Amino acid sequence: NRVRHLDYGVQFNKTMYSRLIKDDYITLFSPSDVPGLYDAFFEDQDKFHSLYAQYEQDESIRKKRIKAIELFSMFAQERASTGRIYLQNVDHCNTHSPF
Repeated sequence: NRVRHLDYGVQFNKTMYSRLIKDDYITLFSPSDVPGLYDAFFEDQDKFHSLYAQYEQDESIRKKRIKAIELFSMFAQERASTGRIYLQNVDHCNTHSPF
């Protein structure tokens, strides 16, 4: 089965780690519902944080809130059990890349 041999990457950034440290929530969105957030995630972390907070407050946007510790725990469990999920720290990629 080909699916068993796929490798997945999960990307986190400073906003998500900050929420984890503060025992706060992370809000999950559909990229099509939050214009500019996806691009800001990779291009400008300050802009991402600002848009993220703005979209969290917008009641017209579909979203799901989950405790940050729960999300990070699910990631760690999947990583430990499959060994096929990889973490990427977007902040570091953006600051240590020639692009």
